[in-house]
Amino acid sequence: MADEIRKSLDLGPVISRDLVRVPDDEEGHQQVQADFDFARNNLYEVIGKSQEALEDMIDIARQSQDPKAYAVLNQFLRTVGALSKEILKVQETKKSILAKPEAIQQANNITNHQTVIMTTADRLKMIDDRRNGITE
Repeated sequence: MADEIRKSLDLGPVISRDLVRVPDDEEGHQQVQADFDFARNNLYEVIGKSQEALEDMIDIARQSQDPKAYAVLNQFLRTVGALSKEILKVQETKKSILAKPEAIQQANNITNHQTVIMTTADRLKMIDDRRNGITE
């Protein structure tokens, strides 16, 4: 049925964009751990080198007293801050990949219901108030 609809609308094949789950075996966990360690070590190395460069940039800005040097220093500080946040994102990604399917299912099963009980007169008053631009 879906193929017939795609053909009639001249659509291409459907590309699945589902999340890829890591196999629930030791090899899959080891691969995730190795990738996590690699990404984390790279981020730490970049941040370490950034600290050295930051000291040099502070010296240059102080000596030159050039507003452009301070602007570059400011942008560099933002970039280093973003790298620090990226370490946390890598950690969160690792946790979400290795999460148990039951935990994911429980998180998706949350339902919130709201019930408003009012009389017809209350409802008509609320409609009139909205029409007149009165909000509570």
